[in-house]
Amino acid sequence: MKYKVGGRRIKYKVGDIVRLRSDIEVNEVYGACSFLEDMCEFKGKKLTIAFVLQDGYLIREDREIWYWPDEMFEESGEE
Repeated sequence: MKYKVGGRRIKYKVGDIVRLRSDIEVNEVYGACSFLEDMCEFKGKKLTIAFVLQDGYLIREDREIWYWPDEMFEESGEE
């Protein structure tokens, strides 16, 4: 589902549960963000959207450290 925030469409909203893709590759660019080795611990895991940014999200599980664009996620089937 798509939502509108500040005039732009977003795929997820705060509180949504998403799954980080398990096929994601270190140092590859997804959206406007590189996937870093330190992010690997989250591959394939269910994550919670904590904050919506202009072109991506912060997640609760990494204490809102990294920026995560739509291209890194797949829907988990939960909300």
